[in-house]
Amino acid sequence: MVYEKRYPFARNQNEFVTLTWETGYRNVQIWFRERLVVTIENPASIKKGVKITDEELNVIELTFSEKPMAIDVVIDGFHSPVNFSHPSKVLKLSARTFWYIFGLAVLGTLINAGTSRLMMPANQIQFLFDVVFTVAYLIAAINTGKSKTWGYFLGMSVFTFSTIIYIAAIVLLGGLSFVTFISILLRISFVIYLMLYIRIAINARKHEKYATAINVDLLDN
Repeated sequence: MVYEKRYPFARNQNEFVTLTWETGYRNVQIWFRERLVVTIENPASIKKGVKITDEELNVIELTFSEKPMAIDVVIDGFHSPVNFSHPSKVLKLSARTFWYIFGLAVLGTLINAGTSRLMMPANQIQFLFDVVFTVAYLIAAINTGKSKTWGYFLGMSVFTFSTIIYIAAIVLLGGLSFVTFISILLRISFVIYLMLYIRIAINARKHEKYATAINVDLLDN
């Protein structure tokens, strides 16, 4: 059985390459304007990543996405909007972490407000910072979920900054306990996890200027 799929260009949705393949992703063929560009017989080579140079298309890259398993096409450094591993789609996954951080921030703000004397200026300043940080996490979660790279960078920057301030305050004031130790480990884990998305966010940012020319239905496939 032969399968077929069109991959529109990111920078020009009216142009596309067509891929055909047999069951098991054998004999993958790339077509452009009814011209056969190349045939890839072994699917194992696609798993490793295939890079092809063409006079019209420049560099074409073929890889397999993980979940679901499908062929992704990158043309001259830009993902086709129908790719399952399109950076704008992958970036959305980091929104869940911001929602977790937001939930913990709300809980922490309420606990601090209930156990602190808010009439004291120092506690009022801390409460204000807690509220500002919490709102920033909410904004980051909502907009990262919409593939807005600025939302990711906002949340990443604010949370990293608040983590540094939190650790510095504990070290300087000598408030280390079992609870604060667990909190530090949790914060560092979140920072490390979010840092894994930096390259994806940068790549998604590169694609953003062409997003208005891309059908929204394609990006949601």
